[in-house]
Amino acid sequence: ELHRQHRDWSAALADYRRAQALSVEGEAADIDFYTGRMWWQAGAPERALFDLNIFIDAHPERVDARLTRARVYAELGRATAAVKDMDVVIRHQEPPIPGFYLERARLLNDDLRQPGTALRGLDEGIARLGPVVSLVQLAIEIEVATGSYEKALQRIERLPAPVKTNPGWLAKKADILKAMGDAVAAREAYALALAAIERLPPGRRSTPLVSSLERELGNALAAGRAAVEP
Repeated sequence: ELHRQHRDWSAALADYRRAQALSVEGEAADIDFYTGRMWWQAGAPERALFDLNIFIDAHPERVDARLTRARVYAELGRATAAVKDMDVVIRHQEPPIPGFYLERARLLNDDLRQPGTALRGLDEGIARLGPVVSLVQLAIEIEVATGSYEKALQRIERLPAPVKTNPGWLAKKADILKAMGDAVAAREAYALALAAIERLPPGRRSTPLVSSLERELGNALAAGRAAVEP
């Protein structure tokens, strides 16, 4: 395992094989998983899949092996198989990890073109974990991409008050309103986002990220005014 972590693949494989040869039956059951993970990290996903399949056939409940195989499947362009493994990972992972819901949703939305299924999976994660911002953010991105602007706005409104009133989320709301064609409401939201930045402590307001957002909001507000004024 140390050789694998140092990316010395030949030395790692030699030790795995030697350990397998020295073990009695069942004693080195994890070696097929270890070698599969090593082959994947070494850039040989097809070879990785061979060893991972052997291990998972004998240990179908192993979350770490399922997660690795899901990522191998994704690399091989087999998104449907990857999603099935991610389903098992999510079902058995304790405590649940938001990143796994994100991985599955991206496979469903980006690779399989199933935004509705991706959203249901994200909502499953939100129901289980609460309004984790990363899950809500991806759900909103999918809603906007599919033209479901009202649903995207509803998701923002369901966020806790300290979250939905921060400048970034107010700006996101304004962008959605603009995309809907509601110039007046968008302008009001941009103004609220800019006011929220102005209330920040000087140290935070001067950070590159916030300074950039402030400039963008100022430009958007100016453009919005020009659009509605005669």
